[in-house]
Amino acid sequence: HQSMKTNKWGDSKTEVRAFLSEPQTLFGHNEFLGTGGRVYSLRHNDVVQGSEKIVVEIRDPDSGLMTSQVILNPYTDYEFDYLAGRVVLNQSLTTFVLTDSNTGIDRDSLSQSQYYLVVDYEYNDGITNLSDATYGGRVNKWIGDHFAVGGTYVEERRDTTDYSLQ
Repeated sequence: HQSMKTNKWGDSKTEVRAFLSEPQTLFGHNEFLGTGGRVYSLRHNDVVQGSEKIVVEIRDPDSGLMTSQVILNPYTDYEFDYLAGRVVLNQSLTTFVLTDSNTGIDRDSLSQSQYYLVVDYEYNDGITNLSDATYGGRVNKWIGDHFAVGGTYVEERRDTTDYSLQ
């Protein structure tokens, strides 16, 4: 909504904006400890095609901190069944690390490291639920021609952490 009254620059004296957005897709994150297998099933199915980012992380077994990572490429490193939410690697996690010259760690320390397959992706929820909607608004009011006051509020609900902007 914009008021008909304007300041001397043509801006509406009062402006109110609001929005409501139903989520079409949600964010997914899965981590798998490498056990020698090549097939990994994600927590969610109906994954948005091309939304995945897949990396192999090498972690220190004592601290759990990542020491290096290898980014995997679709088709050359893995196949992805988007409908079923399944990743099929073309080789084992350790082979990716040993054949990537960018890891920067020696082969002796690799034998004690832990390997994780980390998959970030978007998926279709398929459930229409307004309680998961993102909503917000902005109000702006000019006081005279040289000073404006306004406020903004945004609320987003997520599986793990809600987001609020004020």
